[in-house]
Amino acid sequence: MNDITETEFDFLSLITNYPYLIENTIVKKEYLSDKASIMFNILQTEYNINKCFVIDRLTQNYKNFVVKDYANLYSNCAYNSSRDTMFKEFEKVIVENYKRKQYQLLAKSFDGDCEHLYNELTKINEINCNENDYIKAEDIYKTLSNKKKQVKFNYAQLDYSLNLSQNDLLIIAGSTGGFKTAFALNLLYQLSEEYQCVYFNMEMSKSIIYKRLLAIATGIEINKLNDINSLPNQEKELLNQTMKKLESNKIILINKSNDIKSIKREISSIKSKRHIIAFIDHIGLVKSSGNSLYEKMTNVAKELRTISLNYDCTLIGLCQLSRESQKNNVEPKLQDLRDSGEIEQSARKVIMLHNISKNQQDRIQNINVIIAKNDDGNKTTKNFIVDKYIQKFTEEWKWGV
Repeated sequence: MNDITETEFDFLSLITNYPYLIENTIVKKEYLSDKASIMFNILQTEYNINKCFVIDRLTQNYKNFVVKDYANLYSNCAYNSSRDTMFKEFEKVIVENYKRKQYQLLAKSFDGDCEHLYNELTKINEINCNENDYIKAEDIYKTLSNKKKQVKFNYAQLDYSLNLSQNDLLIIAGSTGGFKTAFALNLLYQLSEEYQCVYFNMEMSKSIIYKRLLAIATGIEINKLNDINSLPNQEKELLNQTMKKLESNKIILINKSNDIKSIKREISSIKSKRHIIAFIDHIGLVKSSGNSLYEKMTNVAKELRTISLNYDCTLIGLCQLSRESQKNNVEPKLQDLRDSGEIEQSARKVIMLHNISKNQQDRIQNINVIIAKNDDGNKTTKNFIVDKYIQKFTEEWKWGV
């Protein structure tokens, strides 16, 4: 379907995959281009009759139905459960494009009759996407029956106390060089097997991210990965297997600076049947409006919380602690979040990393993972060790979690 717009294609793809969406759409066939209009009319007619789409019936009953086009639409779309939000956005674009065309046609055909022009403009302006969201019994039941799944990091004690759920906003805070990114990459590697993970990297080069992920997964020291061709054959084979595994997990790495709009756009465009978990490294580098750094961080925090709800994703944002809190290496507190604005209010959970090692030059470092804010779980401290040479975090097991 090369002669329809990308928005129309995505709109129809959602309908072919999730037919119920057509029930309440405000889009009419005349809002769409010719080919898209034909397909939309067929699907709407068929759904009104049978409440579903069956290829054989579509082929037999509609002479304009093209199986190849339908197959392309069906195979294109694999949105997660943010599909309702995306559908409304596509509707809005389609309606606004239609209205724009109608304005242009009206301007070209204007013959001096101002009353007719006013009436026609009124009709066009009345076309909008603002429908009333009435409470429905079905929606109440669906909402109350839908228990949000816990997101598990495979750190038993931390998972038990943190109880992170899908759609939460989690902040990981730490000092400069305090292993925030290392901890996030450990989580990324483990979560990517079950979830669709996207990592917004705004600080490091792509090669550093790759080397850290490989070191965490293989146990091969990072400095050895500067020249992988010189590694023993056994380690080369292990690297090859790990690289294939990382590829199969379909991690999305966005390696550039971002503002809130681009983060929202990237997340909303992901097509996956798996729940999305997005890492923001780090939120202090996210561009946003505001006269001061405090105002900017406040806007970022609020927007991230909105994204996690509207696009059915879980967000994990990295945050820097204030320099003042780092001077004496005392245990950090929530107020130490650097220029944090309303991060504390917007985030449902905040964990802070505190290096308690006697000698921070040693290979093995002792890290306290402090759960400083937890809306529906325990506020406590969990003990980890991290191997600096491979960036791997290991939970120190203690009885009585």
